[in-house]
Amino acid sequence: MVVRFSALRNGRFYPQEILLVLFSFNTVWRSTVYSNNTKIRIFNTNVKSVLLYGCETWKLTKTIINQLQVLVKRCILRILKIFWAVRISNQELWTSAKQKPIELEIWQRKWG
Repeated sequence: MVVRFSALRNGRFYPQEILLVLFSFNTVWRSTVYSNNTKIRIFNTNVKSVLLYGCETWKLTKTIINQLQVLVKRCILRILKIFWAVRISNQELWTSAKQKPIELEIWQRKWG
């Protein structure tokens, strides 16, 4: 499944389209056949690439960065099966999933 569109169009963020891509992988996230590392790799290659498609041209605001960060955090929490009642810091989550904050990833894509 190859879907190419930008999550940000006309200065507006469209998380519902990204959620459709995310939910299409629900059977993978819930599966016990795949390891968490494999699920994170699938997330990076299929979901995050769609999420950040065209981010080099975006005008970044704090609101957009926060919305993207919340969306990525929700995805990773779902993949790692960490429920909402469990309190975990962002730093712990990023290290356990071997991820970088979304703002840093966007800046690296923009400025090389």
